[in-house]
Order: sequence, then structure tokens, then C-alpha cells
Amino acid sequence: QLSLVLDYKDALKQIRNYLAGQLIGATRDETLLEEVFKCLFCKIYLKRNKNIIINYDVSLSVDQKYHHAFHEIKSLLPNLFNGEDKLQLDQSSLEFVDQKLEILDINQWSYDPFGDAYEVFTSSIVKGKEGQFFTPQNAIDLLVELINPQPGETVIDHACGAGGFLHSAARHLINLGINSEEVNQ
Repeated sequence: QLSLVLDYKDALKQIRNYLAGQLIGATRDETLLEEVFKCLFCKIYLKRNKNIIINYDVSLSVDQKYHHAFHEIKSLLPNLFNGEDKLQLDQSSLEFVDQKLEILDINQWSYDPFGDAYEVFTSSIVKGKEGQFFTPQNAIDLLVELINPQPGETVIDHACGAGGFLHSAARHLINLGINSEEVNQ
């Protein structure tokens, strides 16, 4: 399980390095991170909705599948993305990102893809300047275990950043046998 997490973070680092080398003029990590977040949403959507037509249509390229998925996500989550927002990555970049994100297991709660991407793409210099500090995952898990949230309780993380504590609390509840659909409530 730890190997999968390390492999996943390594895949994110490879994506970051590839995109930084490919996208001249868009080398700022914030810009690259926005595109990777869009791709993460698309990959999760495509994996979670394997029965949708765009997954079965073999004539569609990865590029087309991602653009269709992103359009659907924007309609499902209108407050998450600007209505005019679109995927900025070219076809070869989307294919590279898709291949690297293939390791993503949307049913695996042992890692947090959005939090991990944020850590990989946000340099330590920017984090320090802006007062951003990441609590190590083992410390988060220990604190959640000590607090021991139970079904029906509300979990609030006022300085949630990428949501590491919330993700760990959800994982804790699932390990207690709570249905993942109930955790989302």
C-alpha cells in the first residue's frame, strides 16, 4: 500500500516535470496544477462512469474523452469551474497525463490525489512565503485516530488547505465500516 502511494507521487512528479518542459509560457506551478486538477477530475469521472458512451467509443482519442468528461463535470459541478474554463493541455500532454494517472485507484482511500498533487506542484519556496505548511500524513492519521470521529459527527478543518485531515477522517470512518456514500454526507 505504501508502494502505491510512493508510485502515485512519483507519477505526479513526472507529470509536473513533463508539463513544465512542454508548456512554454505556462511553467508556473499554479497554472500547471490547475490543469492537473482538471485532469484528475476527468480521470476520476471516466473511471467512476465506465459505462458512459465516451468510454466505449473507441474512435474517440484520449483528448476527446477528456474534453467530453470536462464538459460533463462543469455541468455537474458548476461552482467548481468557471463556465468558460476549458482544458488547456494539448493532445500529447493529455495522453501523457492520462497514462500516468492510470495508477489512480478511485476506490483506494490510502492516498489523496488532490492533496498529493498540491504538494508536488507547490514549491517549498512558495509554501514558506505564503505561510503554507503541510502536516505530515502520519501525524494527520494519528490525530484523527486519537479524536476517533464517529458516524453522525461533524468534522471541520478550518485551515483545510488540500483537505488532508478531512480525507483522513473520511478514511477512518470507512475503516469503521461506514458506507462511503454516507461519509460524503
